[in-house]
Amino acid sequence: MASTPLAVADLLRIDAAAETERISQEIRKIVLTLFRRKGAVVAVSGGIDSSVVAALCVQALGRENVMLLFLPETDSSSDSLRLGGGEPFVAGVFLADGFLSSQFTGTEQPGQFGKRSAS
Repeated sequence: MASTPLAVADLLRIDAAAETERISQEIRKIVLTLFRRKGAVVAVSGGIDSSVVAALCVQALGRENVMLLFLPETDSSSDSLRLGGGEPFVAGVFLADGFLSSQFTGTEQPGQFGKRSAS
């Protein structure tokens, strides 16, 4: 018996609220039970992916149990925190910031990071 192929729109149809709750439950299970921790530290770049992870952790663990570590790349816009959705999380969530690339200053291997800047 041949199966009928699904349209792409059907493959992408999800119940967002149910998936958010399912992911939140998994985060709680992993952090609280498996890792035996009270909260999470989330590195936020200002992009969509890390902002979604931060939002899910806040939902799963509570604002008081999430620390956001804002680590934009040196070339990132100064608006990265705002555009990445970080500002709504700042109220009630500890926010630390720094520039990721500054951690490599003086330790770059020849051609490792300078090659990109030279091109």
